[in-house]
Parts: sequence; C-alpha cells; structure tokens
Amino acid sequence: VVGFIGGGRWQSSNTGSFFVTLKPIGERDPVEKVLTRLRERIAKVPGAALYLNAGQDVRLGGRDSNAQYEFTLRSDDLTLLREWAPKVEAAMRKLPQLVDVNSDSQDKGVQTRLVIDRDRAATLGINVEMVDAVLNDSFGQRQVSTIFNPLNQYRVVMEVDQQYQQSPEILRQVQVIGNDGQRVPLSAFSHYEPSRAPLEVNHQGQFAATTLSFNLAPG
Repeated sequence: VVGFIGGGRWQSSNTGSFFVTLKPIGERDPVEKVLTRLRERIAKVPGAALYLNAGQDVRLGGRDSNAQYEFTLRSDDLTLLREWAPKVEAAMRKLPQLVDVNSDSQDKGVQTRLVIDRDRAATLGINVEMVDAVLNDSFGQRQVSTIFNPLNQYRVVMEVDQQYQQSPEILRQVQVIGNDGQRVPLSAFSHYEPSRAPLEVNHQGQFAATTLSFNLAPG
C-alpha cells in the first residue's frame, strides 16, 4: 500500500490517495468482490468518504474523477447549478445499479461573514472603506515595506499574529479609528456569522460545471 495526503485535483490537506497492489489473481477473489467487501467495511467509518477504483491501463474521460464513469452538468447560472447538481446526485444515489456516486463540487468550505450596521457605523464616524482597511491590515498580509541586503530582499508583511487568527472571536478585539480619531470596536456596529463558501468553482469551457462520477454495481 502506498499513500499520500494532498495533491490531486484540489491540492488540499483533507484529501488523500492510496494505491493498493493486490495479491496474484489466483490467490484472491475477483477485484469486483474485493472492492465490494472493502466498501461494506469502510461505510461504517464516520467522518470520511472513500471511493474505490480498479486500476485501468487506459482511462477514458476528460476529467480527473473519483470513479470510472462520469458526466458533467453545465450552466451559465451558478445558483441554478448549485441547486440542481445535488438533486441529481441524490437521485443517482438511489439507483441500485450505481455505487460510489460523488460530485466534484466543493461547496462546504467555512467562512466568517461580517455584517455591518451601516447606519450605526455612520453615527460613529465610520464607513465601509475604513472597515475594509483595518481588516486588510489585520488579515490580508499587506506588504508595507521591503528590506534589502546585498544578496536578497525581504518583504515586510503586516498582519495579526497567527495565534490570534484561529478563531473569529478575534474580530471582537479589532478596533477601527473613526473620523474623530477615536477607536471604535467592530462589535459596536457589526456582528459576524458563519456561512458556507465554495472552495472552488469548476468550469467546462466558459460555463460553470459540476461533474458527477460513479461506478457500476457488481452484476
């Protein structure tokens, strides 16, 4: 067994790949039975999804996917695509002829959304541009200078220390300097809320696309 974390299509640390070399065919069941047995065992493991494929000398298809068969939904309306792709995937999962149904849509990223009460902010002498500036200074890795030496140069980046970037609670401590020079905490005129965000938007040609892939059930 050989495996690695990351790489592949999304280059992220929450994905991994395994390459398993089976025993000679005379010492084991057919590969379809082996995959079925593994699927049954792995299905009981919470918190992760594993998709199994038999290695092919020739692989057809224009995309890298988690199964042998695939088709792609395209739309010029991203909202409609995100609405209907999960419905099609759910319908496919109900078909007994298909296994390992999955989608390349990565829309379950987590982000923090800052909601500003603009009227309240205006009474405090603060506008949205000021908020953007202080957030960029705190979390945007803004380059503020460059240090030169005879052999190299080093960019000076301003940001909040990494240990304070692990939780959105730090937003409660961020302050904005208003027009009158007074420091006003973000919490005085805004609040934050968690929300979902896509990790990426796939495309087929000029259109947003979602690829659904699947394997055929044994028999």
